[in-house]
Amino acid sequence: MVRARVRMVRAHVRMVRAVVRMLRAVVRMLRADVRLLRASVRMLRACVRVLRADVCMLHAGVRMLHAGVRMLLASVRKLMHACACCVRGSVRMLRAGVRMLRAGVRMLRAG
Repeated sequence: MVRARVRMVRAHVRMVRAVVRMLRAVVRMLRADVRLLRASVRMLRACVRVLRADVCMLHAGVRMLHAGVRMLLASVRKLMHACACCVRGSVRMLRAGVRMLRAGVRMLRAG
């Protein structure tokens, strides 16, 4: 009677230890998942920062193009009174805007 009870208690202890081992394994797996998720969040934040920089670059290129177009229109409007240097300046501004846009597109493609 006593031996049977002792055997039963020992079996119960073994079962509890197995459950504890299993729970520890689950906790380890969950910690690894949390680490992976944190790394993914850091990576996503870095991607967002890069994309914001690319958008800023593209926006600057668009502004430069817009300024070049405005200068060109102004010089065309005043063509009778405008000197050739005004036209050259607006063309330079347009080219700079195009270069800036191309650089922004390259950065976006590089990602």
